[in-house]
Amino acid sequence: MKIPRQLLVSAGWLCVFLAHAARAAPRERSISPSRQFIIYGPDMPLRGAMGDLAERTKGNLLRILQRRDEWETPIILNLQFAQANLPE
Repeated sequence: MKIPRQLLVSAGWLCVFLAHAARAAPRERSISPSRQFIIYGPDMPLRGAMGDLAERTKGNLLRILQRRDEWETPIILNLQFAQANLPE
């Protein structure tokens, strides 16, 4: 019995995706007080500082534009340390 080549290729890609998904660990996250910013990052103090900065920046910008805060969709901030072997 001969197995179609496309089936073998599809099965191979499925194995690659499943192996990658199994390795991926859930990342730590924090949510800002207004619940508008979801911050993913390596440590709690950094996530807290970035959440505070995002909230203050949003407040200042709304004040300058003389707008109300009517945003409904959360903004994702993904914080990562620079890695030596990866160019910026």
